[in-house]
Amino acid sequence: MAGGRWHLIDLYNAYYSSSFHIAGHTDTHVIIDRLYETGGRQQMQLLKLAQHIKLFIVLMSEPGAGKSSVAQLLAQKGAYFVSSHSRVATALKNLDIDEHEERDALQGLGSYLGANYPVVWVNKIISEFNSQKSEVVVWDGGRFPHDVKLPKLAFGEKVKSILVAADPELRAARTIGRAREGDPAAHEEFLRQDANDDKVFMFKITKGL
Repeated sequence: MAGGRWHLIDLYNAYYSSSFHIAGHTDTHVIIDRLYETGGRQQMQLLKLAQHIKLFIVLMSEPGAGKSSVAQLLAQKGAYFVSSHSRVATALKNLDIDEHEERDALQGLGSYLGANYPVVWVNKIISEFNSQKSEVVVWDGGRFPHDVKLPKLAFGEKVKSILVAADPELRAARTIGRAREGDPAAHEEFLRQDANDDKVFMFKITKGL
């Protein structure tokens, strides 16, 4: 199972506190608590957005729905775009792992980072957003529920989550038809991969956000 070789926190028994505060203007962080039913607790610090950023768009979609096309369209309109996939793929390349031959590693590393280090992951994106000049920024990393929840808690109305949706049969045809390395070659394989992705990323919950 993709992602099966990587340790994931039990997200079904985790929740995020909606209580947080933005410290004084000289403070560079937002404080958010991550709480667990088991009693464990981590305090995480989310970077502030730069003042020039007016809109933070989080794109969400299941495979083959057209998220990349939407991201490219927004980039053509002047938005600054950051891709989670490219960052994970680069990390694997640096480890001499072929992302296409080892799709399990691609999904596994991405899910491991997103689940176990969500604020570290989001802070990397925010830091890059802050260093450029565009007022509209786009991140295609809306997979886990907290990928959407944490920015919304911290940045309020500046954050808009957009679900790029398509009929499952259309998604299957697109994914199989584009014939990328590592993509399923048959409908049954797509269904298995799709169901596994939904389980790993808890995407039904993410879509509800």
